[in-house]
Amino acid sequence: MSEESLDDIIKRLSAESRAPAAIPACEPTAADNEQSVELMVRRGYSYANPELFKTLVGYYSRYRLERTKKGLALFGANGIGKTYFFKRMIGAKLIKCRELVELNKESPEQFKEFLQRQAYLYDVVQPDHLELIVDEVGEEQPLNNFGNKYEVFAEVLDVRHRLFESHQAKTFFTSNLSKKHFGDRYGSRCVSRINEMCYMIDATGEDLRG
Repeated sequence: MSEESLDDIIKRLSAESRAPAAIPACEPTAADNEQSVELMVRRGYSYANPELFKTLVGYYSRYRLERTKKGLALFGANGIGKTYFFKRMIGAKLIKCRELVELNKESPEQFKEFLQRQAYLYDVVQPDHLELIVDEVGEEQPLNNFGNKYEVFAEVLDVRHRLFESHQAKTFFTSNLSKKHFGDRYGSRCVSRINEMCYMIDATGEDLRG
């Protein structure tokens, strides 16, 4: 059996691609999806996990065509391509959640300024100037505040949620936790806010790191 060419792969994946139930409305055309597939493949995003790939095509078509106000939160095992997708296809500033915890410990003011991306200086800010990827949520350790555990991520979410409401700023999250375990750790309030800001997807697939 002959090996598929890149053009053959693009045609096959675009024909198979569909939007998941978690990403409704403003359905892209087949041509929109085909262009998204081509961009993802040519930028090096692997199609080795086909179900995840098709889900991401559905979101990426909406994102690049500005047909969604929401970001994307990807949950699931490490090594399946969650962070790689955001790096290749979104290109916003990326910071690991544990780095935000360290920044909060060192300078609470710099912590808040970083999350706001100076939005408070302007009446009008383009939403893409405020986009942020928060990587590996759940890998960070809670802070100890006079004997009480304090989840810095809850504050991260509060700041980003305000920007979502005021400037339609998109935030993207990855977590190696499942949605259930994420909810167990951070509580229903955090889950509700992420659900308002993002499409929440349980990502599955093989470990691509070998």
